Amino acid sequence: MKDIVAFFIMGLIAIVMIVITPHQTLEMQAQFGITPRTFPYLILWSIFGLSVIGIVTAIYKIVIIRNRNENDIEQGDEEKGQENQINIGKLLTLFIISLVTLYLITLVGFYLSVGLLLVVVFYLSGRSHWGKNILYSIVTMAIIWVFFEKVMNIFLPTGTLF
Repeated sequence: MKDIVAFFIMGLIAIVMIVITPHQTLEMQAQFGITPRTFPYLILWSIFGLSVIGIVTAIYKIVIIRNRNENDIEQGDEEKGQENQINIGKLLTLFIISLVTLYLITLVGFYLSVGLLLVVVFYLSGRSHWGKNILYSIVTMAIIWVFFEKVMNIFLPTGTLF
């Protein structure tokens, strides 16, 4: 039930932000069919869509659990309790790495600092292949670079060292 509430709140916030976005961005001539509102709308509608998918999935899981017999429900609760344990060490590490990333943006720029953040987040989430983590990070940064700097002509922060 808490999943449904969380996804509902996330969807509600997205809808409010979709309504607010036109008042926060200027109306400008579209360049390549993209205006300053395009990226916020894309993200907000994606968040709303994911929240709807999350609500449907959570309701589906509730219906499936109710249809199982009592033994399956008890076994599922034990497994669910193990899945939902929060690893405070990983959470604290992620928080500290996020703060370091914010500091590094001013020194080495957005792309390198966020690329390093992605490598660490991939590792903390259980992906132990450093080569793949670095490759995914480079590909993600390349996509962001093309989308922002080449398509939308928005330049992300560069650092003082690079």
